[in-house]
Amino acid sequence: MADLENSNGSETPLDEPSRKVQLIEVAVFLFLIVPSMAVSFFAVGQADLRFMQVAISSILNDLALLSLVLYFIWRNRESIRRLATLEPAVVCAGHGPVVKDTQAFLDFAASLPA
Repeated sequence: MADLENSNGSETPLDEPSRKVQLIEVAVFLFLIVPSMAVSFFAVGQADLRFMQVAISSILNDLALLSLVLYFIWRNRESIRRLATLEPAVVCAGHGPVVKDTQAFLDFAASLPA
């Protein structure tokens, strides 16, 4: 288990993901690799692939990538909430400006759905 050092020098252990989070993570991973593996079992060569198989494989691949993006968005909400509990004095988010009025950040973190 990794440790996170706060700005005031104290160390707070990071929580390990729950069983539910781990199960979702494994499901997303399997959803990424299983459809492409299934297509390789159905077709030995490219000439054996039918349009319907390629179409279904493509749709499943797109859905798997969408599930990965949704998983990242879901996990990032938890990170934002964790950062808000540290009550930072300055917030630097990506390419945006440096924000010294952090109340807006705290309000945003509080408004995220559970």
